[in-house]
Amino acid sequence: MALQPDSAEIHANLGTLAAHQQEWSVALQSFRRAIALKPELATALQPNLDQLWTQIDQSGALQAFLDQPDQLEAIDHQMLGDCLLKKEQVEAAVQCYENAIAIDPTLATAFWNLSLAHKQLGHSEAMLTTYFQALCLQPDWATAEEHCKLGNHFLQQEQWDQAIACYERSIAQDAALAEAHFGLGTALQKMERLEGAIEAYERAIELQPEAWLTHHNLGDIFLEQKQWFQAVEAYERSIALNPLYSWSHNNLGDALIELEQWQAATESYRKAILLKPDFYWSHYNLGDAFIALGQWDEAIKSYCCAIEINQNLLLAYQKLQDISRRNRCFDEVAAKGCYQQLPQRAPNNALAHIVLGGFQEKVEDQAGAIASYQRAIELQPEQPAWVYLSLTQMLIKSERWDEARLVCQNVVDSRPELWLVHQKFGDLLIEKQQWKEAASVFQKIIDYNPNFLSSYEKLSNVLVKLERWEEAINVLNLAAKLHENSSIHQRIGDLHKQASEVFIKKAFDSYWKSIQLDDKNIESYHSAIQVNPSSTNLYVGLADTLAKEKKLHEAIVFYKASFQFGDRAPETYFKLGRVLEEQENFVEALKCYREAYRLNSTETSYLSKVEETCKHLKMKI
Repeated sequence: MALQPDSAEIHANLGTLAAHQQEWSVALQSFRRAIALKPELATALQPNLDQLWTQIDQSGALQAFLDQPDQLEAIDHQMLGDCLLKKEQVEAAVQCYENAIAIDPTLATAFWNLSLAHKQLGHSEAMLTTYFQALCLQPDWATAEEHCKLGNHFLQQEQWDQAIACYERSIAQDAALAEAHFGLGTALQKMERLEGAIEAYERAIELQPEAWLTHHNLGDIFLEQKQWFQAVEAYERSIALNPLYSWSHNNLGDALIELEQWQAATESYRKAILLKPDFYWSHYNLGDAFIALGQWDEAIKSYCCAIEINQNLLLAYQKLQDISRRNRCFDEVAAKGCYQQLPQRAPNNALAHIVLGGFQEKVEDQAGAIASYQRAIELQPEQPAWVYLSLTQMLIKSERWDEARLVCQNVVDSRPELWLVHQKFGDLLIEKQQWKEAASVFQKIIDYNPNFLSSYEKLSNVLVKLERWEEAINVLNLAAKLHENSSIHQRIGDLHKQASEVFIKKAFDSYWKSIQLDDKNIESYHSAIQVNPSSTNLYVGLADTLAKEKKLHEAIVFYKASFQFGDRAPETYFKLGRVLEEQENFVEALKCYREAYRLNSTETSYLSKVEETCKHLKMKI
């Protein structure tokens, strides 16, 4: 040994000698050293190692090695596991193999034997996993068919990466194995690696063109890629090979829908339904095709069938609702039966009652619509705003005002986010001229949704009705800050003007009341004239008061002012004539008397004054 320390043969011989002398550790070290120096000796020395572990076991020394696992190398743990496996100490063998793998993860034999141990224990998943790991290290230990079979297992378990690895190894060994190409395509498709999947499927079809499922899966990829024509071709080939697979008919219908080949799509969906009548999507999609063809009655039947199968199919309810709300032309008598069955099929589904309510609303069955909407809200109070709006509208049409108000009031109190319902409630209060309550509702809407311009406008209008002018203007000023546009400022200007007119009228009414209480209050006359300068009664009344106080010149001025604003009362001319006569201005007085008589020739006092004044002036009448 001293002369040849690195001779593999010498270490092998030393191992054999040590084994005879039951020096087990020395024997193991010698055999390991020999293999390390010359790896090709491993196969030749395998019988020696097997015999060594058998001798260790027979000598009763096996437990000593089990008690000191840290003293062993990976191959030792594996050999120890093999020994235990032969003795049917399977669980202990599993531990040894796992120890070996922990030390050397490239030890394929340890994985292989570990899979055999798991098989004996009935651990199928662990067996397949370790079997897979062994084949990753030594692919040649399995045939192409075995790799493919293992891939199929991982495919079923949705372990896509492992499945792909198995199929690729299978194909590497046998490129003509169609099943492996199909499996590879399936796994790649599941991982959305569609181009690779297409390539795998096309190769599988080359090898096995009669495999209908391959054509179908290829169609699914084309459908996902929106390659409608290619999808149609693939599904048609699948159907030609197997006309009993409902999915091919259904998916063909989907592709035809995208190509707007509506009639062909209806035929495909009908075939799918014949094969699988409980698949609600086929019924639903058939309804869509009928809508495109304008066949509303058939569409209604299809959507109702879909709902009968799946009571929670929201889209079908929405389509039925759309048909009834958009004034579609359909046989109301036939449709009525379909719609009325919805609550029977789904009695506790609020949507069923809502859709029925929409239909009843269309056919003007107000009582039925009200009952349906109320039942929907009873089942599910968290309904969108339009459901409450529809119920409210139906109640209003039925003149059930108190109920309509109660519906809206409940929403206002509990659902501030449904501001459209609040808006309707406010409109209802306006219609009933309940201005104060309406103002409160519109203010709540603004608090919750400050960007809705209509609420500002309506609140402002209500405040005007309450004569709260300043608040009405302030509301529009807020709106102008949020929505800068010409119409708002125009409205603000109109309000200022309107408010001014109202205040002026109130001022005039107050001055007039003062005059009525004291017709000698000259100050009230002057104030009233400032507020309403076109009122002839004010000028005449003030002139009368001034005349009584012998302020004749001022009286004349105000009598004449009344004429400027359109006063043509004969009595005013007569009064002015009297004042002018007091001033001895008989000529002008005569003119006034004559005008009074001209305006009212039946009044004898006017004629008498004309005659009297003419006589005084020595003039003819």
